[in-house]
Amino acid sequence: MIAKLPEVFSPKLGIGYDIGCSFTSTLKRSSLGPQVQERDLRLVIPTFHGYAHNHFCQLKYHILMNHRFGLEDLETCEQVFSSSNFVARATQHATAYHRHQFIEMYFRQWDEDKYLALGVFLMNNYKQALQLIDQLPIQISALTSGQKPPDVPYTRWLEVEYNYLLNKQMELEEYGLETDYVTLLQKHDEAFIVIELQHDLQVMEVKLGITDRWTSESLEYKKAMEYLQHREYYHSVEKLEGLVIQCLFEMAKANASGTGMYLAAQTRSKAIHCALNTYNKLANLMQPPRPTLSWTDIVEYSTIAEFDLLQVGLQGDV
Repeated sequence: MIAKLPEVFSPKLGIGYDIGCSFTSTLKRSSLGPQVQERDLRLVIPTFHGYAHNHFCQLKYHILMNHRFGLEDLETCEQVFSSSNFVARATQHATAYHRHQFIEMYFRQWDEDKYLALGVFLMNNYKQALQLIDQLPIQISALTSGQKPPDVPYTRWLEVEYNYLLNKQMELEEYGLETDYVTLLQKHDEAFIVIELQHDLQVMEVKLGITDRWTSESLEYKKAMEYLQHREYYHSVEKLEGLVIQCLFEMAKANASGTGMYLAAQTRSKAIHCALNTYNKLANLMQPPRPTLSWTDIVEYSTIAEFDLLQVGLQGDV
């Protein structure tokens, strides 16, 4: 299908796919890579599924962060499924026969309603387009203050944010090898068979230029351990925030509150509880100790999608 689409449609084609980020990498490595690059084919993540991807991925592949897609959200099927979830409230205790009967009645009525409202839908979209054409130039002029758009700072905000997150994924050079070395030392002290670890330690000591093996009392060991502890803490915060926000948006977007789908959230909540326990354990080990969180706190934070704890990262304040 991907091979056929560029032949049928004009260049700069945009396609929405739930895993558009990873599939883009697959296409680049495949035999279709040169054709995709030549035709400037771009895959993006639709709005509904965007919440299941991390922040870094959304900045590059979320449809709202990409040009050429206009007002489209690429979630026609998901909108249909979302509205049909209300049927679950009335059918979750029905027999299989009556459940199928009710679903068929619902979609027959849904189809008739949408057909009747088609004219209004097209008219509203047309009005919205005219309104944007009329108002956006004025708003853009106010933001640019007479400058050309490429020269205005806000046009580079997404790029700056993307580069910041890209750099966060990389270990600080001054601590990267040292933390790996300390981790090997800990494994070496705890292991019964140390032959393989002994070789790995010697290789790491050569890279770091270490002549005398570090001990738990060494200053360098303590500094590396402090950094390693901070890294684990911030990673636990990011994982906790990602799980909660992901679950919140999935349930809200799917209109799943009050339906049998709530049971699916219980599986996700187990992962959240596990991440919460890990965070609280690491928060108590920090110097000074960081504030711990309860399940009630997590629910409140997810409602406003604001985690104050995320304002500090491994490489400085956000």
